[in-house]
Parts: sequence; structure tokens; C-alpha cells
Amino acid sequence: MRIAVNKTVYNVTKSLDNFQYNVVIANIHEIFNLFHKHVMENKTSNTTLKNEWEKITMLLMPLTPHLAHECCEKIIQKFYWPKYDPELFEDELCKIVIQIDGKKREILEIQIDMQEKDLINEIKKNIKVKKFLENKEINRVIFVKNKLINLITK
Repeated sequence: MRIAVNKTVYNVTKSLDNFQYNVVIANIHEIFNLFHKHVMENKTSNTTLKNEWEKITMLLMPLTPHLAHECCEKIIQKFYWPKYDPELFEDELCKIVIQIDGKKREILEIQIDMQEKDLINEIKKNIKVKKFLENKEINRVIFVKNKLINLITK
């Protein structure tokens, strides 16, 4: 929860600086859905929820100042713009799109900054992708680190 709120604070701050209000609203919507999920499933401690809720409420200030001000008066005595912690951005895993001959076949969650050779070995072990590589030779590889790999076959 802390990591997600931290990313949202960063994204909202950056989007507000660039006057991208539609992106800000999308980020707020996304974090509210995640927050609701954590509340309903009791995934997070009450202290963490309260601290993160304060930050989320403060992010509403530029969009809905009157509503956010009323909410903040009830739960927070001081007003501040939340700061993001760059150390919490260090993800260990990322999602990468696997394509065979330009067609998306799978999305894998892998270690961040995985080398191309290691990734190809992982792909060959994957059951969903394995059938598309049977009796084919990989002719060319298009690799975009942490985003996409496209295996062109003969």
C-alpha cells in the first residue's frame, strides 16, 4: 500500500506540473480502488491505512479543494503536500510482453533488468509460449528491456 501511494504521489505531482489533469484523475481513481480493496480484505494495518489515507486526501486538494479541505479538517490538523520517497520506487519485478512473430502470446512477471539470454530461456520453459516455438528456429530477437520481447521465427 505504501509503495502504491508513493507512486501515486509522484505521478500526481508530475502530472499536475505538466497540466495533465485527466492523468491525475486516473491516478486518483486507481489508488482509491486499491485502497478500497485493502480495506475490504484487511490486507493492511489500520495505522498504515490512516497514514496513506491522509496522503490521498491531500492529493485531492488541487482537484476538489472544498471537499478535500473539509475531509482534511476532520482527519488531519495540518495541511501539506505529500512527499514521495525515491527508495520505494525500486521494484524487484516487472511485467514484460512476450510476442512471437509480432503477436502477443503472454505477459510474464520477471526480475527487473533481466538479461535477454535468461529471458529467452524462461520463455522456452513457459507452457503457453512453448507451443508457438515448437519446430521453429528463432531467427531474430527484438528486446526492449523491462517492457517487451519479440521472437521472430523461421
